[in-house]
Amino acid sequence: MVLWDVFSILGLLCAATYRAPQIYQLYTTKKADDLNAMSYMVQSCAYIFFLMYLIGTGKGTTEFVLCAYYVIGLMQNTLVYKLKQKYKPQRVDTDTNVQAV
Repeated sequence: MVLWDVFSILGLLCAATYRAPQIYQLYTTKKADDLNAMSYMVQSCAYIFFLMYLIGTGKGTTEFVLCAYYVIGLMQNTLVYKLKQKYKPQRVDTDTNVQAV
């Protein structure tokens, strides 16, 4: 293992944990009012395009660290988006006092 490999492992560790505080907060508070879903969708599209580039150019196997980074980020963004959808505020119909989905 060369020194540069250590940096790639550290980068993957950061990639695997950088959304953890936000995911934890979403899960515990059950509130996602301040999150912008569009930013996660755009970032996820970027990850998908980068993965397509790596696979299309044949670098998917030689650039494992980058592939892993994009896959981890995509999974985390998907989880955040799903939690946001699950915990979005329910609209209440004032006439009937019934929650609308």
